[in-house]
Amino acid sequence: YYAIINNCNLYLARVDTTLSHNNVKLMLREYVAVKSMRAWTYLQLVTNYGRVPYFTEPILTHSLSQEISERPMLSLEEIADALIEDLTPIADPRQYPMPNFSGVSDDGYKISTELYFMPIRQLLGDLYLWKKDYKNAIDCYYNLIIDNQYVMNGSDRSNWFSDDLKATDNPGGNYSPLTTFDKRNTTALAAFSSSTEDGIVSNLLNILRGDGVAGSHQVAGAPSLIGLSK
Repeated sequence: YYAIINNCNLYLARVDTTLSHNNVKLMLREYVAVKSMRAWTYLQLVTNYGRVPYFTEPILTHSLSQEISERPMLSLEEIADALIEDLTPIADPRQYPMPNFSGVSDDGYKISTELYFMPIRQLLGDLYLWKKDYKNAIDCYYNLIIDNQYVMNGSDRSNWFSDDLKATDNPGGNYSPLTTFDKRNTTALAAFSSSTEDGIVSNLLNILRGDGVAGSHQVAGAPSLIGLSK
């Protein structure tokens, strides 16, 4: 966890967000993505361990490492407060979008790289939820849905998979799972290779989806959660 956090701290300490070309701030999208990554990592860390050290400066010396280790550890609520303060100014995806590179190919479909990062509003909603601040959590989730509907209709994401190919066009065909999604309801994706020729193959798909046989997946919603959702 702290290897990721410290790398994020180093990047954020050194990135020049004022660098621009044709009135476009060149590093702003990456700045937002790294802030999201650091916040998500801190949230996983503190929900797993309870009280943890919290720091935003990069640790580059042994003396600073010792100094930070002597600071009081923070609780979930304290870290949530710090992260909410850090993320709120960059919550609007119209002003602070995620990186949109050339796209990653999935069986011929180009997927916008914006979807590979956790949306700021989703993080804020989770943070408020852990604080039991349900009103603000609801507001963040609502704005996340509205923002997603707006952004997904924009040109940046309108072709993150081919609209002219639907899973129903050829029921016997072998299409990417993305073709069965409503792209307006997708807030983020987890990327991994499907073949050892492309890299390391993740078992995530089998854990969450299984081999298509009912009950073959390893992780599913608990009946109490499904009932609550209904």
